[in-house]
Amino acid sequence: MGIGEEGLAILGLGRRKPEWEGKSPGRRRKIGKDGISAVLGYAGVAQEGKVAKAKGEYEVEPAPDVEADVNGIVDALSYGHINGFRIICMRSKGATARAYARIWNLPHIWQKALDVGTFYIIEVLHEHYDPLPPEEKKRVLIHELLHIPKTFSGALRPHGGKVGINEKTVRQLYNIYVERKGIAAKKESALKGAEEMF
Repeated sequence: MGIGEEGLAILGLGRRKPEWEGKSPGRRRKIGKDGISAVLGYAGVAQEGKVAKAKGEYEVEPAPDVEADVNGIVDALSYGHINGFRIICMRSKGATARAYARIWNLPHIWQKALDVGTFYIIEVLHEHYDPLPPEEKKRVLIHELLHIPKTFSGALRPHGGKVGINEKTVRQLYNIYVERKGIAAKKESALKGAEEMF
């Protein structure tokens, strides 16, 4: 979807008479043909049957597999302050960031303006996240969950705050996660054994 003729007129690029016409060349503030092409291309306006892709544009889709992992981590680590229903997991393709994942918040002003509660989005970057082994994926998700404060207010914790969001903290929490998942698996197998007896 492009900006259309109305938008181009607002930018001074429409079919109306340019404001610079009749002024000396040194005082002109014009956008030449190349400038118009660049603006049209950036805005995604169709040119000769093609739609130019906006700079920085990438594909995003829901990531139910990541959401299942996040819910498992939240349950195992007893993160009572995190509302799993208000965490949305997305997978992006074509992003230029070097990160494995990133977390997005819905700032307080947006919550008030839209009359909604707190939401967080965990975005995993397909090119970097998906090739990781499962245990490393869990560590990445633990790291992102550490950015959510205990108030679940919509704010984000910084890396250098009271809670150290670093490799050491992530490793400790991952070890707790593995231990608790192992205990849960043993209980589940014992329960299956008991069910078979009856």
